[in-house]
Amino acid sequence: MDINIYSVATPAVITIVALEAAYCLYQKNGYYRFDDAMANFGTAIGHQVTNLAVAVFAFELFVGLRARWPLADWGTTPLSFAALYLSTDFLFYWFHRLGHGINFLWAAHAPHHSSEELNYTVGLRASLTQRLASFIFYWPLARVAKPEVVLPLISLHLLFQLIPHTRVITRLPRWIESWLNTPTHHRVHHGINPKYLDKNFGGSFIVWD
Repeated sequence: MDINIYSVATPAVITIVALEAAYCLYQKNGYYRFDDAMANFGTAIGHQVTNLAVAVFAFELFVGLRARWPLADWGTTPLSFAALYLSTDFLFYWFHRLGHGINFLWAAHAPHHSSEELNYTVGLRASLTQRLASFIFYWPLARVAKPEVVLPLISLHLLFQLIPHTRVITRLPRWIESWLNTPTHHRVHHGINPKYLDKNFGGSFIVWD
């Protein structure tokens, strides 16, 4: 775990949030509420603090799993990184989908859906237990790659999921919408209308649905 993805990415995340908030305030579109944004930042701080403990626990668990039941070593080539990222997204899809249908997983995920808004601060909103619940699904990665590669990759995957949490970006070209989890797809996922419930569970890619 030589790379702390969150510490490296934090300035970029803060910049993205600030730019979106400034744009929304300028447009007076009502996409931001101060109380909601502060609640989102508060949960994000708590979430990141618990992530440190979860990362230590997961790292040791993955080290033991790989030492006892190794399956392969995919290495660190660009191709293997792509395969690992695709595998991470697939496993996240099942965590996310089951998280909407199994009570104890929904309890970990529900706070993310509790905001009435959809903006980049909502992308930071998470419960204290969501990360721990997600690692129930990521263990197969430890059998094909070293934990010091797997954990930063999981963090990077989660970080990229900030991007779809916005109403500012409108529908993208069809050739992008057909495979990527865009803001258009994710707005459907966060919708509360009955016809929109339990749809579009992908993290980076929408093809799993």
